[in-house]
Amino acid sequence: LWPEKYDPEPVFFWGTGLSFLNTGSDLFYAGAMLTHLSGDNQPLVWAKRLAYRYVETRDLNIGISGYQFNQSRTATCAPGIRGDRAQYQYGDDFKGHFVVEGTLFPCYGSTPSVRPRIVQFLLAEMMGKGGEEFKKWALEELTAWGKVAYRKRDNSFIPMLTDGTSMEDYVCKKDGYFGPKGRVLKAGRAGEMDFWTYALAYRITGDQFIWEMARNIANHNNWGDIGPNADAKPDLNLDTSYSTYALLLGFIELHKKTGNPVFLQMARRIGDNILASRFHKGFFVPTKRHIYAKFDAPEPLVLLRLDAALNKSKAKLPTAWPTRSFFHCPFDGKGRTYDNSVIYSRTRP
Repeated sequence: LWPEKYDPEPVFFWGTGLSFLNTGSDLFYAGAMLTHLSGDNQPLVWAKRLAYRYVETRDLNIGISGYQFNQSRTATCAPGIRGDRAQYQYGDDFKGHFVVEGTLFPCYGSTPSVRPRIVQFLLAEMMGKGGEEFKKWALEELTAWGKVAYRKRDNSFIPMLTDGTSMEDYVCKKDGYFGPKGRVLKAGRAGEMDFWTYALAYRITGDQFIWEMARNIANHNNWGDIGPNADAKPDLNLDTSYSTYALLLGFIELHKKTGNPVFLQMARRIGDNILASRFHKGFFVPTKRHIYAKFDAPEPLVLLRLDAALNKSKAKLPTAWPTRSFFHCPFDGKGRTYDNSVIYSRTRP
């Protein structure tokens, strides 16, 4: 496998499937990890080649990557119509722009897909010099998001094409993969996952603009002010009721970088909230009304990492990778759906 000649087609080529970034990041993570464990450098070479495919989708004047680097001739746009689903649904109203699934930002949801960027930063840390490209590409990405798509006054990411053309308030003219006719595209509010991403990025890079992004997100979510720079005195909301693992990890990252005990105090408060609101009958669940628990819930590992930080433990704990496992398949007469939607979302009356 590894000695195969690498001769890639230009990005946005037509194929029979799609190169989703959430899958691509799993694969370049696996390649890098294989090198880390085996000492064979070739898997890392291919991992970087795959990661760079997404970088190649960027408009050089904007810097935002696409969620796919190809187009699918077999994707279903509408009954009897196959091809690029974004081109079908949006292309007529954005003449003069290259509109495909790989030029939508965000492609799915209302905020950027941060997990692949977290993976890149963690790989860079794990691989050392061999992972520098991962760090470079992820830092470029987060910077572009912040400078082009982030709106500070309402802490939101504006939906757009990756050439910088805003799609905010666009009303869908036809039914399609990205929603029904009449759907209005709205900006998405930055939250806990975004904060973790920018806090981790600051710890890895020390970039001041990245710190400012983390500060803006924290301020707008009422978590308090982390300060204008890493040497400033934070003014945090230590009475917060938030109980998400990503927010806890974000403050641990800031503590690891700055050594400021207030960040660890904030992380402890969030950890207490997690135990109070999500730990039920020996399992971690979204709320105590939820019926089913996931055995890969991140909270146990995150709380272990909090305990290690509080006790200044030297124990080597597993890295908290940004997992989001799911099955996507037909289920119980509901058609093709997600287990997170139809099983793990169920609550007691």
